[in-house]
Amino acid sequence: MTITKRPLAISSIALLAVASLSGCSRSDATGESDPTPTVVVTSTDTQQQDCGESAVTNTVSETGSLLQVTSLGFTASNGRLDFVLPAGIRSNYPAFRAGEFTGDSTEPFDRAIAEGAFIYGNPDINLFVENAEHEDIVVTDVRAVNTRDVCMPSGLLALLGTEGGDETTLAMNFDADRPIGMVPTDSGTVADTPYFDSNTIDIPSGEMRQILIVGTLLKRARTFELALTYIHDGAEYTQLIGPSDGPFRVTPSICPGQEDQAALEQEDVDRLHAHQFDDVLRRSDEMVNGHINLETVSTETYAQSCTG
Repeated sequence: MTITKRPLAISSIALLAVASLSGCSRSDATGESDPTPTVVVTSTDTQQQDCGESAVTNTVSETGSLLQVTSLGFTASNGRLDFVLPAGIRSNYPAFRAGEFTGDSTEPFDRAIAEGAFIYGNPDINLFVENAEHEDIVVTDVRAVNTRDVCMPSGLLALLGTEGGDETTLAMNFDADRPIGMVPTDSGTVADTPYFDSNTIDIPSGEMRQILIVGTLLKRARTFELALTYIHDGAEYTQLIGPSDGPFRVTPSICPGQEDQAALEQEDVDRLHAHQFDDVLRRSDEMVNGHINLETVSTETYAQSCTG
């Protein structure tokens, strides 16, 4: 089902530059400006041998579709438009080359996600759900399901950064064997208190709620859907949510920050650093005709951002 966006008479959203995607619920489920420069990295998919792809786990089928997903945003942390294009669709983005970049960064981001790109780094998922039923709905669980470990994509890495109701915020560790909604922490550490052990999300008839999932994914590329379990008129239902083109797709950053490195084993850090790219384009400090200028740098220069 393709979702049509419409005005939302609720509190403003918490993320900057959240890209709105067409969202869906599937009944047949398978399994302010950022000063950081724009960086684009390209590679071929030659590093995919023995990468540990898994079968689909945490399998769940949908049993209801009473909640209306009116808007679905899927970005990297803090609304950053950072993504990895698999090499097979690299040729669809000729604008990513050295020289003047005349496009709007949100347009290629939206299109890339629709064509199979992976969010790069820790993901944020921002959804608005509406109860159009006559009875209240009480959400009792939000979790990632139909999860699958996949090869980290090579291809094109684009680091575009950002330009320029009642809300419920959940933390979710997508590296976990069974990612579930957790109580967010203020320290930046991985949350470990399940949110729904002592909380629910109540959605009265005719009202809307925003659910912001602040995710962590540090170790491996994954695809997944979200499952919302809720009670309506005394019966329990589970509804699956994801982009209309397929599952959510996320791959870890190969340059984890200090806080993220503290949560990783050294072998994980070494493996991520070893996932190299062939060519690097980054945003120059100089503009060309008022547009972004992309310049070529060596792969060694880019690697320094990982190894210091």
